[in-house]
Amino acid sequence: MNLAEVDWLVLRQPLILLVFAVVIGGAFAGGAYYYASGVEREHLNESRRLTTARARYLTLDDEKRLIQEYYPQYEELTKQGRIGEEQRLNWVETLREVAAKIKLPSLSYEIGAQQEYEPDFPIDTGRFGVYASEMVLNIGLFHEEDLPRLFAELEREAAGSFSVANCRIQLMSDAFQSNPTKSNLDAQCKLRWYVVKVKATPDRPRRRSRRAG
Repeated sequence: MNLAEVDWLVLRQPLILLVFAVVIGGAFAGGAYYYASGVEREHLNESRRLTTARARYLTLDDEKRLIQEYYPQYEELTKQGRIGEEQRLNWVETLREVAAKIKLPSLSYEIGAQQEYEPDFPIDTGRFGVYASEMVLNIGLFHEEDLPRLFAELEREAAGSFSVANCRIQLMSDAFQSNPTKSNLDAQCKLRWYVVKVKATPDRPRRRSRRAG
């Protein structure tokens, strides 16, 4: 049988139905494909959101743990005057009390303006900075042991932390004064009082210096 002998009128309706079925099937297949693709994309997006939320939760959990672990220490350091604003009034009052306690013949002081402290080696302190206030002490000593006693008492009683930058001691006279209210030695010392606090402005990245070739 060749194509000329086929009765197309008889096959017309089945062919139309076949074409219609193929079109409908293709449409369903295409729709199913796009639906599956959309579901897969949504699944990937949800997976990314879940991963991000999990990472954020772990970060918050770590931050909470760090706060619980270190906040009591932070509060204690704040009470000690090592973190926060400088404690000038406390320094002066403690200095006077200690001078009276160890019975220094004389004592005077000057305090300079607070400045950000720059150590000799680089330290990344983040949002915090170390600030120092210089204090110059002029001290009349009955004997040389008065000076270490003064610093030991300041270390024990005063708020904050300090270091002794330098000291210069000289005899007042060749004759020793036996009266404890009189000075046999004159000392001039420079102290640095330190506090840690949030920086007013963030640090700018430091440029590396180029060496001349």
